[in-house]
Amino acid sequence: MPPQLPTRQLGKNGPQVTALGFGAMRLSTGLYGEVEADTERLDFLDEVYNRGCLNWDTAEGYADNEDLIGEWFARSGKRKEVFLATKFGVQMGPNGQREIRNDPEYIRMAIDR
Repeated sequence: MPPQLPTRQLGKNGPQVTALGFGAMRLSTGLYGEVEADTERLDFLDEVYNRGCLNWDTAEGYADNEDLIGEWFARSGKRKEVFLATKFGVQMGPNGQREIRNDPEYIRMAIDR
C-alpha cells in the first residue's frame, strides 16, 4: 500500500482524490526532452504510485500516453486504486498543426476508445 497523501473531495459529491496529482504529459511527448523506453516509463509509473500519488491526468493528444497507462494498469492490477482523468478533442493534423475536434461522432469515438 502506498503512503497516504492528503486527499480532497472533487465537487460536492465526488470521490476523494489525492491533493497532489500526477500530470502524465511528459511520459509520451517530446516537448521536454527525449521520450524514454517503455520499460523506464512503466517503472516511473510504479514510482508515482509507490509515492502515494493516486490522482493521474492524461489526454489522448499525449501520443501513446493512454495506451502506456492502460498497459501499466493491466500489469499492476491497480486500476481501481488510481483516479484517472483524461481529456479529448485536440489532435495533431497531418501537417503537425493542432486541430480541435468536438463533433458528436468524434466525441462518441473518443469515449468508446
